[in-house]
Amino acid sequence: MILTILAAMTVGQAMDGRLMRFPDIHDDKIVFMYAGDLWHVPAEGGTARKLTNDEGGEYLAKFSPDGQQIAFAATYDGNMDVYVMPATGGEPKRLTYHNSLDIPVDWMPDGKTILFRSLRNSPFGRYLSYYTVPAAGGTEEEHPIQEGGLGSASPDGKTVAYNRMSTENAAWKGYRGGNQSFISFYDTVANRYWEMEHDRSAYLWPMWVGNNVYYANDRDGRLNLYSYDMRSKRSTKLTSYTDLDIKWPSAGKDKIVFERDAKLWTYDIASKKVSPVPVAIFSDLEARRPVHRELGAFTSDITISPSGSRVAVEARGELFSVPAKEGITYNISNTPGARERYLTWSPDGKWLLYASDKTGEYEWYVRKSDLSEPERRVTSGGNNFYEAATWSPDSKSFLFRDSRNTLYIVDADTGAQTPIGPAEYPAYGDAVWSPDSKWLAYTKTD
Repeated sequence: MILTILAAMTVGQAMDGRLMRFPDIHDDKIVFMYAGDLWHVPAEGGTARKLTNDEGGEYLAKFSPDGQQIAFAATYDGNMDVYVMPATGGEPKRLTYHNSLDIPVDWMPDGKTILFRSLRNSPFGRYLSYYTVPAAGGTEEEHPIQEGGLGSASPDGKTVAYNRMSTENAAWKGYRGGNQSFISFYDTVANRYWEMEHDRSAYLWPMWVGNNVYYANDRDGRLNLYSYDMRSKRSTKLTSYTDLDIKWPSAGKDKIVFERDAKLWTYDIASKKVSPVPVAIFSDLEARRPVHRELGAFTSDITISPSGSRVAVEARGELFSVPAKEGITYNISNTPGARERYLTWSPDGKWLLYASDKTGEYEWYVRKSDLSEPERRVTSGGNNFYEAATWSPDSKSFLFRDSRNTLYIVDADTGAQTPIGPAEYPAYGDAVWSPDSKWLAYTKTD
């Protein structure tokens, strides 16, 4: 009985799978990426089965129209190319061999050709263009669409609904600028181009199903699902989330699968019902196991003690005091859950100054260089990004700039801050202390 309870608890914990990316759906099955590999799960949820196990990453899998094959992007040989494999698993077959990034967009309705996007002919690597490649292997062909990001072919294969700009991975939210994504249409037979009526909000992930093009839009503040009727030319809002965005939706014949809240969900086109997809992922979780790393290749901030006997470095977010010749290496910070940076030794050799985000925002800390005392936080209430600090020659103060173009002088003992600025235009340039620590000289953009 105890073993049964423990087994049930284990399954229950695994059924709350998170961070599943780039899903696609065909009938009663979903494929998605998790931890750099492709997985397969029933559309109603259940235990996921791993399809790939290569060291290279796999991305953006797409079912063929008959559900028998999967096209995806992978970095097996270092570069990202288009591959195809059986939907039930098997050996991937490489289809593209260009040194640019090749990423599948959609299968053409005949199931014989894969539409993919690439930077191979883009000036300055700015615009993606469309190409096609036979699923059985063969020569890639240039597609008439020369600016294409996300897209989907019409059921007859003659027209493509697509984004000209590829902004689905942009770091911004609520963007309304010139690189905005809207939905375009191109009829390859009639050589005709037109656009879906749009405002300045984002129109992403066009998905052509029957007489409708489904897409995500953020006009109300969050990315929600919409449908566009190709006959009436009218859009209808299908979901009304106000907290978290819908991301990476992908359509099958009668359902749409998408990411939200780091989980998978389905939208049933006929019933208009949204359902969660509970997923149990049983994995060795390789990335979570402790490992030993040689940190020499990961060092960034480096500061030499005034005596020259030790060097303090930052590597993978941790701070270390290293002997210049031989001796013991000490972990100064030892904070696996935080990142430290901008480490610098005081001119008198007594203190180490650094920034840490252990409170949720970066703050400045000082610690005795011999590590005889715990660290001491010098600043509090930070709510923006800091740049590296510079000690005063007397080791009593330091100066730094923040992302709001303000220059600060901070008393290392009391934490008292003297702001200089903010600069009207970005930003302050060099700032240096006078040898007696009484003056500061700096440049400022006018």
